[in-house]
Amino acid sequence: MNQHTLRVLDFDKIVQKLADSCLTAEGIRLASTLQPSQDDGTVSERLDETEEFFKALQKDPHSPIQPLQELREAIRAAQAGAMLPAGTLWQLSEMIRVGEAAKQYCERLGPGFPRMSRIADGLHPLAELRERLQRSVNRDGDVLDSASDALTKLRIGKRNLAAKLRDRLDSMVRSELAKYLQEPIVTIRGGRYVLPVKQEYRQMVPGLVHDQSGSGATLFIEPLAVIELGNEIRRLESMEKEEVEKILFELSRLVGTYSDELTDTLEAIGRLDFGFAKARLAMEMAATKPVLEPGGSIWLKGARHPLLGPGVVPIDIELGKRFTTLIITGPNTGGKTVTLKTVGLLTLMAQAGLFIPAAHGSRIGVFRDVLCDIGDEQSIEQNLSTFSGHMSNIVTIIQQLEEGEAERKLVLLDELGAGTDPTEGAALGMAVLDHLVAMGARVLVTTHYSELKLYAYKRDNVENASVEFDVQTLKPTYRIVIGIPGRSNALEISARLGLRESIIEKAKEYLSGGYRDFETVIGELVRSKADAERESEEAAKLKERARRHEEQARKELEEIKAKKRALLDAARQEVADVLKMARERAEEIERLAKKAREVGQADESLVSSARGALDVSREALARVEAQATQLETAENVRPVDAVRPGMSVYVPKMKSDGIVISVEGNGQIAEVQVGSMRIRLSRDELRMPMPSQPDKENRRLQIWRMAREKARTVGSSLDVRGKTVAEALADVDKYLDDAVLAGQSVVTIVHGKGTGALRSAIAEFLRLHPQVSSSRTGTLEEGGEGVTVAQLKSY
Repeated sequence: MNQHTLRVLDFDKIVQKLADSCLTAEGIRLASTLQPSQDDGTVSERLDETEEFFKALQKDPHSPIQPLQELREAIRAAQAGAMLPAGTLWQLSEMIRVGEAAKQYCERLGPGFPRMSRIADGLHPLAELRERLQRSVNRDGDVLDSASDALTKLRIGKRNLAAKLRDRLDSMVRSELAKYLQEPIVTIRGGRYVLPVKQEYRQMVPGLVHDQSGSGATLFIEPLAVIELGNEIRRLESMEKEEVEKILFELSRLVGTYSDELTDTLEAIGRLDFGFAKARLAMEMAATKPVLEPGGSIWLKGARHPLLGPGVVPIDIELGKRFTTLIITGPNTGGKTVTLKTVGLLTLMAQAGLFIPAAHGSRIGVFRDVLCDIGDEQSIEQNLSTFSGHMSNIVTIIQQLEEGEAERKLVLLDELGAGTDPTEGAALGMAVLDHLVAMGARVLVTTHYSELKLYAYKRDNVENASVEFDVQTLKPTYRIVIGIPGRSNALEISARLGLRESIIEKAKEYLSGGYRDFETVIGELVRSKADAERESEEAAKLKERARRHEEQARKELEEIKAKKRALLDAARQEVADVLKMARERAEEIERLAKKAREVGQADESLVSSARGALDVSREALARVEAQATQLETAENVRPVDAVRPGMSVYVPKMKSDGIVISVEGNGQIAEVQVGSMRIRLSRDELRMPMPSQPDKENRRLQIWRMAREKARTVGSSLDVRGKTVAEALADVDKYLDDAVLAGQSVVTIVHGKGTGALRSAIAEFLRLHPQVSSSRTGTLEEGGEGVTVAQLKSY
């Protein structure tokens, strides 16, 4: 990729932002060397990788990567047999720990992250090495006592001797020697414990002088009484130093044996760090993944320059599909150059595998090169003018286009033809554009020349665009309007700034008639486009409002359907319980009848009565079911909107489905085949066909509702006085069924006192009845022995 372009479009600043987001030296190295790719497959893979890391942070925002210094050279040195410092060894242990955490993070993500999983394959499990290093060194670069048994013993011995020596010196400080000291303290000079003795009392404290103060008033003396202890401490320190070096060499050698695994782990951590940095940069910029567009075209929506901060105005711009060259005109400071840089920089970012600050769905082609001439880049040393500097760049651009694949190269030209005579500059600019268009390059140009505005109207594959300017506020809006060239607005701006109207009118006279007409047409186009955009925005708002209303209605309908389903489920369960109860009751009646015959407790008339009651119940249930079926049919059929031959219909008067054979009278009369008959019917006599498989649960629900409505007329007591035992038991059995359906919990059977035979038979019948939980003789207030009160089971 052209390095001049990378510099001019500030790609290096994006790279620096990316590197600043990295936490490891390896990640920073990868970010700092990032370059856009010209290969479609590589760009696609890079963007997919960034997307994967982006989704990973969305799923688990706690990145496992921690700061790590440069360790690649340390691993090589250890492999070569060099001794590594304790601090570097600790950094290596941290690297292993970070690698373990990173591998666990990738495993927690689960499927759907294949690229991160492949990177994590390079993270080797080196727990034993990590534990050995962490047991031996710390983050401050110290070798720990636990590094070896010998080091532990040496340091314990040294500490004991140092404590003994300090005790002796402390006792001296508290003795008569105190009056010879500048201060009653023990200090260290040259690694030896000493006392600060006044110069004039040098002879009163025998020992070795290790130092003196700057003024010479204080001598730092090691008393003779502790010299031997000091020598012993120095000897242990020398042994400690040797042991520390031995440990560091041993640890370094151990690191060297794992150099390949450590290098793999370091590189994998760096790639993960780099990937997370790309994802964090995308989140910081509110960036999205661009869609790669084949054929070298661009369609950006809501694009923002990533270095201009949150106040930048998004732009919409396209190139390469409907036209290959776009000429942008408009006033200074209107955003033309920013537009060029935005398109160029976002293209470079996409080809480097970075998300771009633009709306979802933005499309960018993969270009073989991005070539630009932006700004006043002439060299003072070369003594080039503005025009010469621009022309030198354009010459180089044309040479690079002529090398091949011009249609896959993006050219950005700022102020084409500027810096010289306007007439010659415009002519030269048009000639350059002719050449670029003929080569098929994708070209984005800014200019002030009116001739280039007309040029776009006369050439195929060339389109005008403008940067909006609000004449009322005298400020640019920074919006790009494709299809309309920009106006200079010089006269309008001058008038609003207070220039005399006579001068403005005189200026208009100097303008050619063609130019005035051209500017007027542009003004009308701008106003028409603004009106169209306002209408489009209103239509979009109305459409969005309708969509919200439709969505709200859909939600409310779903809520109603959910409530209906809940009610139906409850009703179905209730119907199922009642049907189960009816089956159990029928089985119980058969069982009682059989038992009565076997034990001789009931004559055949009782059995016949019980069966008769059961048959009556079954017949009633069948009638109710038939009525429910009719009701279900009436509720499910619906009128026929239009009749056409071959359609299926339901004929209510025939209670059967049929097929329409022919249609007459504008669809008002139909000949219908019903079974073996053909009949002529009006459209009003037809209905839409019933579903092939009726909802049995709905039918049961209708049966249950009708049965309950019928049972609600049942009272709370039954009088069977004067009836035979068989008649009374049959009536009681039917009455209990109706009472249960009516939802009653307690009923009273009035049988009278008499001989007690009827009361005993009813009591035994109730004891065995499946719908009765308990029964008792009535109280005096209820009727005493002349009544029996039954407690019914609840369902």
